[in-house]
Amino acid sequence: MIRAKIEEDNEVTMARFLSSLNNDVRDIVELQEYVEMEDLLHKATQVEQQLEEISQEGTFPTSTQVGRISPGRKDPHPPNLLMRFHMENL
Repeated sequence: MIRAKIEEDNEVTMARFLSSLNNDVRDIVELQEYVEMEDLLHKATQVEQQLEEISQEGTFPTSTQVGRISPGRKDPHPPNLLMRFHMENL
């Protein structure tokens, strides 16, 4: 879409991005508050990380674990979701 120079509404872009997410990630992100694509991407990245950590621990996630946000913690894979989204839309 970028190469074709097609512009779309920000809400449409966010809806397409949400639909491209893993179901577990999408279900949690949809409950979060976001206004812009950057907010949505940040929330999705955090949820993806948290679910990965939980799965590595081998425990069933509690609502506290899934909902926790670690401020100041750096994302070791920040471009994952964004790169995947852009690659699918080229």
